[in-house]
Amino acid sequence: MPTKPKFSLYYLLALTPLALAAIAWPMINPPFESSDLGLFVLSALVVAAAAQLRIQLPKTESTLAFSDMVVMFSLLYFGGEYAVAMAVVAAVSFGFRRLWSGSFISLLTNVSVSLITVFVTAITVLVLFGDPDTLVLRLESWDFVLIIAVMSGVPFLTNTLLRSAVYAIERESSYWQEIMDRLADTAVVSVAPAFMAGLSIVALHDANVFLFFAVAGFFGMLQIVFRRCRIDFDKSERAAARSHQEKSKLSEKHVFELKHYINELERSSQALRESHEKYRHAAYHDSLTHLPNRNRFMQEIDRLLQRCQHVPSHRFALLYLDLHRFKTVNDSLGHAIGDQLINQVAGRLTALLSNGQIVGRFSGDEFAVLMPEINEPADAEELARQIVDTLSQPFELQRRQIFTGVSIGVTIGSSKYLQAGDVLRDADIAMYRSKERKRSVVTFEESMHVQAMSLLQLETDLRIAVEREEFELFYQPIVDLNTMSFAGVEALVRWSHPEFGHISPDKFIELAEATGLVIPMTKQIMVSAFDRLKGWNSTMSAQRPLFVSINLSGKHFNHPDVVEDIQTALTATGVDPHFVKLEITETAVMDNAERAAAVLKQIKALGVQLSIDDFGTGYSSLSYLQRFPIDTLKIDRSFVRSMEDGRQNGEIVRMILALADAMKLSVVAEGIESVHQLHQLRILNCSYGQGYLFSHPLPVNEIEALLLAPNRWENLVSGSNFAIMPPKGETIEERVH
Repeated sequence: MPTKPKFSLYYLLALTPLALAAIAWPMINPPFESSDLGLFVLSALVVAAAAQLRIQLPKTESTLAFSDMVVMFSLLYFGGEYAVAMAVVAAVSFGFRRLWSGSFISLLTNVSVSLITVFVTAITVLVLFGDPDTLVLRLESWDFVLIIAVMSGVPFLTNTLLRSAVYAIERESSYWQEIMDRLADTAVVSVAPAFMAGLSIVALHDANVFLFFAVAGFFGMLQIVFRRCRIDFDKSERAAARSHQEKSKLSEKHVFELKHYINELERSSQALRESHEKYRHAAYHDSLTHLPNRNRFMQEIDRLLQRCQHVPSHRFALLYLDLHRFKTVNDSLGHAIGDQLINQVAGRLTALLSNGQIVGRFSGDEFAVLMPEINEPADAEELARQIVDTLSQPFELQRRQIFTGVSIGVTIGSSKYLQAGDVLRDADIAMYRSKERKRSVVTFEESMHVQAMSLLQLETDLRIAVEREEFELFYQPIVDLNTMSFAGVEALVRWSHPEFGHISPDKFIELAEATGLVIPMTKQIMVSAFDRLKGWNSTMSAQRPLFVSINLSGKHFNHPDVVEDIQTALTATGVDPHFVKLEITETAVMDNAERAAAVLKQIKALGVQLSIDDFGTGYSSLSYLQRFPIDTLKIDRSFVRSMEDGRQNGEIVRMILALADAMKLSVVAEGIESVHQLHQLRILNCSYGQGYLFSHPLPVNEIEALLLAPNRWENLVSGSNFAIMPPKGETIEERVH
């Protein structure tokens, strides 16, 4: 069945031939050959009046337009062709002004109806009364009254029949009902223009200028009065509507409040009865999976511990689970998918359990399984392996296969435990040890707790050490391999612990990185090393200035304030930045190469030199390496050590030196321990070297004594092949990264 838009289009197509005939009539019989200036003035009046001088009839969609009177005037004075031409001009003007305010099909339909109405009226008058010249001669006879009646009646009938069809289609209403509803409005709109046009003709014929202007003035006043009435009527109607709406809302509000009050009274008694059970369930169950939560597990473990006190041989097990890559699922697929994954995991775990075993969810991706009774620890480990196998199978989530894994910590409950929290703590420790060792299942051992306590104490001591500035710098010489003279030093940190003495960096640097304490530590190191370098270079003017190398950790390098921290240290000490080298590992710069390039440029702008530490041990893109504003490459000690026996890594050293030469970079070889290594590096034109062949890291007083003999290593280039090993207790890897 055709829809409303299709009916509208069909109706427009039906009207189009008549509308085109109306347009063609004045074009076939042009009325302009006998016209004068009055026609053009009339055209301008029609165009101006079409949009401006329109009276909206109250409570209707009909308008009384000045242009309609001008068209009828043209029909009487100039003839049908003129009238149709003026109707075309008025329709085009009105249509252009209303083009963007409604449906295009509706606009064309209304324009077509207007043209057809004028065309039919003009043809009827022409057929019944002849040419316009004869019409004017009948002004004083009853024929003129009949002409006005025809000019009123024909538009009335045509408008009523055609426009009622338009409204019937648009509103999907009865055609006959639309005709009956519009009889009065259409009569006013049809009769008034014909009557006013007749009065205007009479005024012009009798040269009664007063009557002509009276007609025009009356029409203008009528338009103003109608418009004012329309505005007042609309205001009154809106005010009445608002008042009615407010009263309705107020009544509805009172009724709603009364009903709400009654319903609240009815619900309150029911809510009081249900609240206790709801709160109890919420307190002991997870809201997403409805599994028991940590509180419920604490209750169950307390109950089992009491049984262990009464039956010392009783054993139970707690399995603490942590899902792998759950955050990745949330971040990539959204929390809704993450919730579905959690629910499916809960379902699989529940399906595995038996014999009173309990599964619960503690937090986002952490679950726990309680085995109330076991014969031996192997029972818990067997269940843990089953869980690993089950959760390693793919999960189907919205047509996606998602894989995850699990780390499980197992603790065996017995009479040695007094509190449920201790059982949970040990299972948690075992779980994190499982993640560290990359093993699926780890059973708790007492040594794990001791280690955890030691790590906690070390972190506490480290925080205090940062506040008290307990760190001391040792310096290892960097030698110019061409002249075998003192070129610079690398600052290496030691922790002067008040109880344990000097602690090497390999014992605390990893913890400092994890806790972020490496940042304030490095800031202290920079100020101390810069100040010491400034003093050395100012007191040893006879020698060439030394440079100092300081390791900048990846954590600090990726901190947003790293450039400001370096600038602050340089400003505070007043050291010449050209004698400062900051060492950054390959891993730190390649984690986010784009950001690293920008940060390195900012640091370089401060005037300091930049060095890539342990070059060759990580992964460097040569395209990025060319973009980094670096000055030095440091060859890792593992490559230097391999030169001793001519292994393949010796070729790697050769290639790094060739690369540095091509990029105009200096090179520092780390870990030189024998004269053989030294000779090989000198042959390959390596710029600088450091290692135990020259000196192990020294405290300030010893390095200053060494500075007094800057050329003490010259005899190494002509001596025998020997090695200087580090003192007892020192290790090769005592450096800050």
